[in-house]
Amino acid sequence: MYSAVTGKVELLEEPKLTNITPEKAETMKTCTEASPPVDVVSAMEYYAEILLAFWYLDGASNWPAHKVHFHGKRIAIVGTGSTGVHLIPKLAPVAKELTVFQRSPNYVLPGRNHAINVYQAIDIQKNHGMTWELAILNLAGHACKASGKTVKGVAAPVKIRQIFNRGWERGCFNFQMETFDDIFMDPESNEQAAEFIRLKIRAIVQDPGKAKLSCPKYPFSAKRPPSGHFYYETFNRPNVKLVDISRDEIELDEKGIRTSSGVGHEIDMVIFALGFMYCMGRTNELQLPFVAREKTGFRESLAASTSCYSNQIQ
Repeated sequence: MYSAVTGKVELLEEPKLTNITPEKAETMKTCTEASPPVDVVSAMEYYAEILLAFWYLDGASNWPAHKVHFHGKRIAIVGTGSTGVHLIPKLAPVAKELTVFQRSPNYVLPGRNHAINVYQAIDIQKNHGMTWELAILNLAGHACKASGKTVKGVAAPVKIRQIFNRGWERGCFNFQMETFDDIFMDPESNEQAAEFIRLKIRAIVQDPGKAKLSCPKYPFSAKRPPSGHFYYETFNRPNVKLVDISRDEIELDEKGIRTSSGVGHEIDMVIFALGFMYCMGRTNELQLPFVAREKTGFRESLAASTSCYSNQIQ
């Protein structure tokens, strides 16, 4: 059973492996050999005979090496982080049905990644040095320049919307870093940015129920906002469903996925897009001999040091 509260998959009984062909066993090995951070391996073994293509996805790093066929299948994606945001628009056109299980929505910014022609390439190369200069000066290493404006300083609602719209059209980091300098520092300014994105979601997603589920209630950038391409538009397709599991657990059964509230979903293929442990994930796997510090102030709490390595986080 997958718990939306703990983010873990747990078996309700011991695995019963029957009718596991050599081909199926090899598929299971391919999908699970990278040791996922949540315990889905035993669940995959338990349901391998029912769900013939049951993948665990961790930032795409564990995706099977062989070609996966999605055409005409009833696909479930569990998770709407960055991986889910990128998969959902790609799989929806080829799936018979796509069911998205969401614990909490994301502020998905437009990625604006598109093909460029030769003239645009020449222009980019011409300004390449300036791009690097911006990235070097930016604390996050992005080619973005602070606007020098604040929401409260601009004040006029029409002008605020105009600046947010300009950032939205440029997309991704430009919206975060080149609109207003106080949206990360001032709660009221942050709420204006959050509500601007919610208005965009409500304008794009036509179904009121899906639109409501897609609107985050927490502050903008409290979680890393992913960038996407036609993510919200995908929920206007008739073959795409959005299921809220913020208060539910999901359990795998002989037909697919069933929520703890009793609703069943018939599924052929499940993709666990459950995310990853940012920054400390691989550090924890190193099993380094971390040592405690004597000081316990704020600055010290942000650093992790070992007896034989320099600080891992500062």
